[in-house]
Amino acid sequence: MRTRFDRLDVGVGAASLILVLAIALTIAVGDRAGVGVTAMQPTGEAHTTTPIRIVFNEPMDAASVVAHFAIDPPIAGQFSWSGSQLTFKPSAALAANQLYTVTVRAGATSAQGRRLLEDVRWTFRVAPPHIAFLAPAVHEQEAEPPNLWIVDPAAPFVATQLTRSRYGLLDFQPSPDGTQIAYAEKAADDTADLYVITVDSGAIQRLTNCVKAICQSPAWSPDGSRIAYERIELNRDLPQIDQGLARAWIVNLKDLSTTPLIADSERLGVLPQWSPDGTQIAVYDRSLHGIAIYDLINGDRKLITTFVEETGAFAPDGTRLIYPELAQSPQQFYNTFAMADLAHPQNGIRPLNGRDGVLVDDHQAAWNPNGKVLAITRRYQDQPATCGAQVYLLNPDTAEAQPLVVDSSYGHGAIGWNPAGDQLVMQRYPCLEQDAQPGIWVYDLATKTLRQVARNGFIPHWLP
Repeated sequence: MRTRFDRLDVGVGAASLILVLAIALTIAVGDRAGVGVTAMQPTGEAHTTTPIRIVFNEPMDAASVVAHFAIDPPIAGQFSWSGSQLTFKPSAALAANQLYTVTVRAGATSAQGRRLLEDVRWTFRVAPPHIAFLAPAVHEQEAEPPNLWIVDPAAPFVATQLTRSRYGLLDFQPSPDGTQIAYAEKAADDTADLYVITVDSGAIQRLTNCVKAICQSPAWSPDGSRIAYERIELNRDLPQIDQGLARAWIVNLKDLSTTPLIADSERLGVLPQWSPDGTQIAVYDRSLHGIAIYDLINGDRKLITTFVEETGAFAPDGTRLIYPELAQSPQQFYNTFAMADLAHPQNGIRPLNGRDGVLVDDHQAAWNPNGKVLAITRRYQDQPATCGAQVYLLNPDTAEAQPLVVDSSYGHGAIGWNPAGDQLVMQRYPCLEQDAQPGIWVYDLATKTLRQVARNGFIPHWLP
């Protein structure tokens, strides 16, 4: 009996010694499993505005990962973290048709000190931007109502239909990364709801249930997580003062929860627009007769008085806002652009109507992504032969305008820059022709050429 206990003691002692040696060896050699990467995006094909994302299998030391991150060709950008996910957002658009290689080099460490043992590397190619638009603009007999289409500017007139709504779409906006499009679709009872379509798969998701209301004018937050929109009440059971009025709402795409932008029911809001950093939303408030800019962080409000029911255009850095003001001549009313300095409100409002004594009628402004110049649609009142607004480049510092696309037989509108800022899409209407239809055109800044890419379409937007 004594001998058996001795053997047991020896066995336990040996096992303990082995365990101690194993622990010591692990400490001496280190954890050879290392940190793992569970997901990398994008792969294959990307859009010009696609962010780069890397998901690790544990929380990482942020500075270490950034120090071991590289992309070729090199591009500037900003890093952000959400748990174990790193997001790199390029400061400028990725180059179309360019192959990029992303590398996280071995040696990046986790918050617990574990290391990435081998380089993680992958490549992706950037597809050129397409153009989304609504068509048909002019209805022929038994024609479909307006639906969503996309076209590659390199293959004009070969458009692909994305939606097949029975009652038609009111408006739409592509997501910041170009993978989805939010749109407002009419129903048989004249209400409207918001939907999102994934461009590659065609999958459609309903976002709102606007009973006895019209929900329209979707506007994506810069990070793509929320959509602001306007809701117009049609419910006759509501107080008469509320019927037909529009208020701004926000839907969270994570859980589809919806809330009013402002809890105060007396605050109105149409044409919501996010600031470039996503911290503010501008709406036009008819009760205040101006553009109300709400700070989503501290609840503050700025008000820019104007009687033109538009929200204007934020500069790419968010420090300025171009918007139209109402003016009057002895013969008529017209719009003229002004600029508000949001970063320095004490600087006041500066008019952008250019030449002294020459009346202009301004319609739309689109900032170039470089933030140095705008494209605008304008009609000079001393040019009566022009049948509609023409396209000009406007310097916001000097208010000088240079002709870009001027053709007296066409009216122009719905302008927008591509993410690289070297091409401008627009809607052109041949206003001197009988049975005319608007078309979608693209102007190339480098070659100074203008070409049509789609017929009988309207409201074009770049699909970046």
